[in-house]
Amino acid sequence: LYIGPAPALQGYLRSDGDALRVIAGATSGGSVLVLRPDVDRDDLRGTRLATPGIGNSQDAALRYLLMQEGWRTRERGGDVTVSPMAPAEILTLFSRGELDGAWVAEPWGSRLIAEAGGVLAIDERELWPDGTVPTTLVAVRPGFLSEQPEAVRRFLEAHVSLTREIQADPDGSRERVRQALAELQGRPLSDLVMADAWARVDFTFDPMADAVAELADRAFRAGLLGARRPDLTSLYDLTLLQEVAP
Repeated sequence: LYIGPAPALQGYLRSDGDALRVIAGATSGGSVLVLRPDVDRDDLRGTRLATPGIGNSQDAALRYLLMQEGWRTRERGGDVTVSPMAPAEILTLFSRGELDGAWVAEPWGSRLIAEAGGVLAIDERELWPDGTVPTTLVAVRPGFLSEQPEAVRRFLEAHVSLTREIQADPDGSRERVRQALAELQGRPLSDLVMADAWARVDFTFDPMADAVAELADRAFRAGLLGARRPDLTSLYDLTLLQEVAP
Protein backbone atom coordinates (compact mmCIF):
# COMPACT_ATOMS: atom_id res chain seq x y z
CA LEU A 1 0.00 0.00 0.00
CA TYR A 2 0.95 3.64 -0.36
CA ILE A 3 1.29 5.17 3.09
CA GLY A 4 2.66 8.29 4.75
CA PRO A 5 5.88 7.85 6.71
CA ALA A 6 4.38 8.81 10.07
CA PRO A 7 1.54 6.23 9.89
CA ALA A 8 4.06 3.67 8.64
CA LEU A 9 6.32 4.33 11.61
CA GLN A 10 3.44 4.18 14.06
CA GLY A 11 2.13 0.92 12.64
CA TYR A 12 5.59 -0.62 12.67
CA LEU A 13 6.42 0.45 16.22
CA ARG A 14 3.04 -0.36 17.76
CA SER A 15 3.22 -3.88 16.36
CA ASP A 16 6.84 -4.39 17.44
CA GLY A 17 7.78 -4.55 13.79
CA ASP A 18 5.21 -7.15 12.77
CA ALA A 19 2.74 -4.98 10.84
CA LEU A 20 4.65 -3.90 7.76
CA ARG A 21 7.85 -3.59 5.77
CA VAL A 22 8.73 -0.60 3.64
CA ILE A 23 9.79 -1.81 0.20
CA ALA A 24 10.20 1.48 -1.71
CA GLY A 25 9.64 5.19 -1.64
CA ALA A 26 7.00 7.01 -3.68
CA THR A 27 7.08 10.78 -3.13
CA SER A 28 9.23 13.41 -1.48
CA GLY A 29 8.01 16.93 -0.78
CA GLY A 30 4.52 18.31 -1.25
CA SER A 31 4.10 19.23 2.43
CA VAL A 32 3.56 22.90 3.25
CA LEU A 33 2.56 25.36 5.94
CA VAL A 34 0.09 27.96 4.68
CA LEU A 35 -0.82 30.98 6.81
CA ARG A 36 -3.25 33.87 6.64
CA PRO A 37 -1.53 36.99 5.27
CA ASP A 38 -1.73 38.75 8.64
CA VAL A 39 -0.02 35.93 10.57
CA ASP A 40 3.70 36.28 11.28
CA ARG A 41 5.60 33.15 10.31
CA ASP A 42 8.18 33.97 13.00
CA ASP A 43 5.65 34.21 15.82
CA LEU A 44 2.89 31.61 15.88
CA ARG A 45 1.95 32.18 19.51
CA GLY A 46 -1.79 32.47 20.03
CA THR A 47 -2.65 30.98 16.66
CA ARG A 48 -5.07 28.21 15.73
CA LEU A 49 -3.47 25.84 13.25
CA ALA A 50 -4.75 22.67 11.61
CA THR A 51 -3.28 19.42 10.34
CA PRO A 52 -4.99 16.49 8.58
CA GLY A 53 -4.76 14.24 11.63
CA ILE A 54 -3.05 13.67 14.97
CA GLY A 55 0.30 12.01 14.44
CA ASN A 56 0.24 12.08 10.64
CA SER A 57 3.26 13.32 8.70
CA GLN A 58 2.16 16.97 8.52
CA ASP A 59 1.11 16.96 12.17
CA ALA A 60 4.53 15.63 13.15
CA ALA A 61 6.25 18.31 11.06
CA LEU A 62 4.22 21.11 12.64
CA ARG A 63 4.72 19.90 16.19
CA TYR A 64 8.45 19.51 15.62
CA LEU A 65 8.66 23.06 14.26
CA LEU A 66 6.76 24.43 17.26
CA MET A 67 9.07 22.56 19.62
CA GLN A 68 12.18 23.83 17.82
CA GLU A 69 10.95 27.42 18.01
CA GLY A 70 9.98 27.16 21.67
CA TRP A 71 6.23 27.53 21.07
CA ARG A 72 4.06 25.16 23.09
CA THR A 73 0.70 23.72 22.16
CA ARG A 74 -2.28 24.12 24.48
CA GLU A 75 -2.09 20.52 25.66
CA ARG A 76 1.45 21.29 26.83
CA GLY A 77 0.53 24.49 28.60
CA GLY A 78 1.10 26.87 25.71
CA ASP A 79 -1.17 28.99 23.55
CA VAL A 80 -0.86 27.42 20.10
CA THR A 81 -3.91 25.36 19.17
CA VAL A 82 -3.30 22.44 16.80
CA SER A 83 -6.59 21.00 15.55
CA PRO A 84 -6.84 17.78 13.50
CA MET A 85 -9.47 17.82 10.77
CA ALA A 86 -10.16 16.65 7.25
CA PRO A 87 -8.50 18.71 4.50
CA ALA A 88 -11.85 19.81 3.05
CA GLU A 89 -12.84 21.17 6.46
CA ILE A 90 -9.49 22.93 6.72
CA LEU A 91 -10.18 24.71 3.43
CA THR A 92 -13.67 25.74 4.56
CA LEU A 93 -12.60 27.07 7.97
CA PHE A 94 -9.53 28.79 6.55
CA SER A 95 -11.73 30.52 3.97
CA ARG A 96 -13.98 31.76 6.79
CA GLY A 97 -11.04 33.11 8.78
CA GLU A 98 -11.55 30.56 11.54
CA LEU A 99 -8.04 29.12 11.14
CA ASP A 100 -4.77 31.02 11.15
CA GLY A 101 -2.92 28.38 9.19
CA ALA A 102 -2.54 24.75 8.27
CA TRP A 103 0.21 22.26 7.56
CA VAL A 104 -1.12 20.09 4.76
CA ALA A 105 -0.12 17.93 1.83
CA GLU A 106 -0.59 19.00 -1.75
CA PRO A 107 -2.80 19.84 -3.53
CA TRP A 108 -4.50 21.22 -0.41
CA GLY A 109 -1.72 23.72 0.21
CA SER A 110 -2.05 25.16 -3.27
CA ARG A 111 -5.82 25.26 -2.88
CA LEU A 112 -5.55 27.22 0.38
CA ILE A 113 -3.37 29.73 -1.46
CA ALA A 114 -5.38 29.99 -4.69
CA GLU A 115 -8.90 29.65 -3.31
CA ALA A 116 -8.68 31.09 0.21
CA GLY A 117 -6.00 33.78 0.03
CA GLY A 118 -3.38 31.91 2.02
CA VAL A 119 0.34 32.59 1.89
CA LEU A 120 3.02 29.92 1.57
CA ALA A 121 5.01 30.16 4.80
CA ILE A 122 7.06 26.96 4.63
CA ASP A 123 7.78 24.42 1.94
CA GLU A 124 8.94 21.55 4.16
CA ARG A 125 11.75 20.70 1.76
CA GLU A 126 13.45 23.86 3.04
CA LEU A 127 13.73 22.31 6.51
CA TRP A 128 15.71 19.27 5.38
CA PRO A 129 19.44 19.39 4.58
CA ASP A 130 19.17 18.01 1.03
CA GLY A 131 15.52 18.85 0.44
CA THR A 132 14.43 15.22 0.73
CA VAL A 133 11.37 14.95 2.97
CA PRO A 134 9.55 11.61 2.70
CA THR A 135 5.81 12.01 2.19
CA THR A 136 4.75 8.67 0.69
CA LEU A 137 6.24 5.19 1.04
CA VAL A 138 5.32 1.77 -0.34
CA ALA A 139 4.72 -0.84 2.35
CA VAL A 140 3.56 -4.45 2.51
CA ARG A 141 2.61 -6.95 5.19
CA PRO A 142 5.57 -9.23 5.98
CA GLY A 143 3.37 -12.31 5.60
CA PHE A 144 2.24 -11.29 2.13
CA LEU A 145 5.80 -10.46 1.14
CA SER A 146 7.02 -13.92 2.13
CA GLU A 147 4.02 -15.77 0.68
CA GLN A 148 3.59 -13.80 -2.56
CA PRO A 149 7.00 -12.40 -3.53
CA GLU A 150 6.24 -12.53 -7.26
CA ALA A 151 3.08 -10.46 -6.81
CA VAL A 152 5.07 -7.90 -4.84
CA ARG A 153 7.78 -7.94 -7.49
CA ARG A 154 5.25 -7.24 -10.26
CA PHE A 155 3.80 -4.38 -8.23
CA LEU A 156 7.26 -2.91 -7.71
CA GLU A 157 8.05 -3.26 -11.41
CA ALA A 158 4.92 -1.28 -12.23
CA HIS A 159 5.69 1.29 -9.52
CA VAL A 160 9.25 1.82 -10.77
CA SER A 161 8.12 1.98 -14.40
CA LEU A 162 5.41 4.54 -13.66
CA THR A 163 7.78 6.62 -11.54
CA ARG A 164 10.32 6.72 -14.35
CA GLU A 165 7.56 7.71 -16.78
CA ILE A 166 6.58 10.62 -14.54
CA GLN A 167 10.20 11.70 -14.18
CA ALA A 168 10.70 11.57 -17.96
CA ASP A 169 7.49 13.45 -18.83
CA PRO A 170 6.46 15.60 -15.85
CA ASP A 171 4.17 17.92 -17.82
CA GLY A 172 2.29 15.16 -19.60
CA SER A 173 2.05 13.15 -16.39
CA ARG A 174 0.70 16.16 -14.53
CA GLU A 175 -2.11 16.56 -17.07
CA ARG A 176 -2.97 12.86 -16.94
CA VAL A 177 -3.17 13.01 -13.15
CA ARG A 178 -5.32 16.16 -13.34
CA GLN A 179 -7.75 14.37 -15.66
CA ALA A 180 -7.85 11.31 -13.41
CA LEU A 181 -8.56 13.47 -10.36
CA ALA A 182 -11.36 15.21 -12.27
CA GLU A 183 -12.98 11.84 -12.97
CA LEU A 184 -12.68 10.80 -9.32
CA GLN A 185 -13.83 14.10 -7.81
CA GLY A 186 -16.32 15.23 -10.44
CA ARG A 187 -14.45 18.44 -11.21
CA PRO A 188 -10.85 19.25 -12.15
CA LEU A 189 -8.30 21.18 -10.16
CA SER A 190 -7.44 24.50 -11.76
CA ASP A 191 -4.33 24.67 -13.93
CA LEU A 192 -2.73 27.01 -11.38
CA VAL A 193 -3.38 24.75 -8.40
CA MET A 194 -2.24 21.66 -10.26
CA ALA A 195 0.94 23.32 -11.52
CA ASP A 196 1.90 24.70 -8.10
CA ALA A 197 1.14 21.46 -6.28
CA TRP A 198 2.96 19.33 -8.85
CA ALA A 199 6.07 21.53 -8.68
CA ARG A 200 6.44 20.82 -4.96
CA VAL A 201 6.29 17.02 -5.25
CA ASP A 202 9.21 14.83 -6.30
CA PHE A 203 8.31 11.34 -7.50
CA THR A 204 10.81 8.64 -6.58
CA PHE A 205 11.20 4.97 -5.77
CA ASP A 206 14.21 5.73 -3.57
CA PRO A 207 13.36 4.31 -0.12
CA MET A 208 14.77 7.47 1.54
CA ALA A 209 15.86 5.38 4.54
CA ASP A 210 18.11 8.03 6.08
CA ALA A 211 15.41 10.69 5.80
CA VAL A 212 12.79 8.36 7.30
CA ALA A 213 15.13 7.68 10.22
CA GLU A 214 15.51 11.43 10.73
CA LEU A 215 11.74 11.87 10.51
CA ALA A 216 11.30 9.18 13.17
CA ASP A 217 13.75 11.00 15.43
CA ARG A 218 11.90 14.30 14.95
CA ALA A 219 8.52 12.68 15.64
CA PHE A 220 9.96 11.04 18.75
CA ARG A 221 11.32 14.34 20.05
CA ALA A 222 7.92 15.92 19.35
CA GLY A 223 6.32 13.29 21.59
CA LEU A 224 4.48 11.35 18.89
CA LEU A 225 6.23 7.97 18.99
CA GLY A 226 6.09 6.89 22.61
CA ALA A 227 8.65 6.94 25.38
CA ARG A 228 11.41 4.87 23.76
CA ARG A 229 13.60 6.02 20.90
CA PRO A 230 12.45 4.15 17.76
CA ASP A 231 14.32 1.03 16.68
CA LEU A 232 13.89 0.80 12.90
CA THR A 233 16.17 -2.18 12.36
CA SER A 234 13.57 -4.26 10.49
CA LEU A 235 11.47 -1.48 8.97
CA TYR A 236 12.87 -1.94 5.46
CA ASP A 237 13.09 -4.92 3.15
CA LEU A 238 14.64 -3.69 -0.09
CA THR A 239 15.60 -7.04 -1.59
CA LEU A 240 13.05 -6.93 -4.40
CA LEU A 241 13.56 -3.23 -5.12
CA GLN A 242 17.28 -3.81 -5.55
CA GLU A 243 16.48 -6.54 -8.08
CA VAL A 244 13.86 -4.50 -9.93
CA ALA A 245 15.84 -1.23 -9.96
CA PRO A 246 19.51 -2.11 -9.36
